[in-house]
Amino acid sequence: MIRQDGSVPVFVRNVAEVQVGHAVRQGAVLKNGDTEAVVGIVMMLHGGNAKEIVSQVKQKVEEINARGMLPGGLKIKSFYDRMELVDASLWMVGKVLIDGIALVVIVLVLFLGDARSSLIVTATLVIAPLITFMAMNQFGISANLMSLGGLAIAIGLMVDATVVVVENVFRRLGHAGDDAQTRGHTIFMATVEVGKPAVYGIFIIVLVFLPLMALSGMEGKMFAPLALTIAIALLVSLVLCVYLLKGGQGHAADRLAQAALSGAAGEVAAE
Repeated sequence: MIRQDGSVPVFVRNVAEVQVGHAVRQGAVLKNGDTEAVVGIVMMLHGGNAKEIVSQVKQKVEEINARGMLPGGLKIKSFYDRMELVDASLWMVGKVLIDGIALVVIVLVLFLGDARSSLIVTATLVIAPLITFMAMNQFGISANLMSLGGLAIAIGLMVDATVVVVENVFRRLGHAGDDAQTRGHTIFMATVEVGKPAVYGIFIIVLVFLPLMALSGMEGKMFAPLALTIAIALLVSLVLCVYLLKGGQGHAADRLAQAALSGAAGEVAAE
């Protein structure tokens, strides 16, 4: 009822025709700036694999277009593909890894004049990312743009401890004898000598990224994978530095780890 004229009520049907209409238009989507189009977005559930989901969506879209399921000959065409970001990230990580290996080899060969030392550091650059991917899979960290970007950042940091150890070993070997036992002991002691600073240096870098891991909400979802990936990669590189650069001295790696963490280089030397 609109109003009451005396004792006679006036309804809407008395002054107008009521029917179901259309919603008020709020905007429009244009294709190439001249033709209107309809936009649809595929939302991925939390914890989903973007690469697998995008591949399945593409297969379904191809099936719909091939069978002509849409009226009027309409076709579905994608204008934003998240797969391109993933592929670009993978390409970036591979490029950074190759560039890092090339630069480390060139720098070490130029400044140390020894190819074997360069190969040791190169082995760290190859093995550490592989183990990092295994750890990411174990902790449920997907290979998204942020995590792969964190790995690309960490590639330059992963060789820090290894380079320090290799350079010190190379320097000490220059003053050691040719006896195999003497050389083995020299390698072990040279690693112990810089083990504690190398461990502390890695831990300090990891601590810098701890605030990013503590973020919550949308910020945490974006930056936590980056910080976790960097921390995992650095810790993996530290393990490789301590346990692989031991000079083949049996249980020397265990003693080296204890000496590096506790600073008991004197006790290890006495053993």
